[in-house]
Amino acid sequence: MSVYKELNRAVTGNNFVDKNEDEYIYASLSQPPIKIVDKNGSDDRFDYTVECPNCH
Repeated sequence: MSVYKELNRAVTGNNFVDKNEDEYIYASLSQPPIKIVDKNGSDDRFDYTVECPNCH
C-alpha cells in the first residue's frame, strides 16, 4: 500500500484500497481520492487533469 493511501486512511478512518492509483490521485489527506481524467502525457502528479469531486 502506498504512503498516500496510508496517510489518507489514518486521517479519514476510511480504507480506499480499492482505488487504483493509476486512475486516482490523493490530493487531500482528509478527502477521498480524486479520479484522474487525463495525465496530459506527464508523470508529474501536479500536471494531471482531475474530475471535480463536487460536480464531476
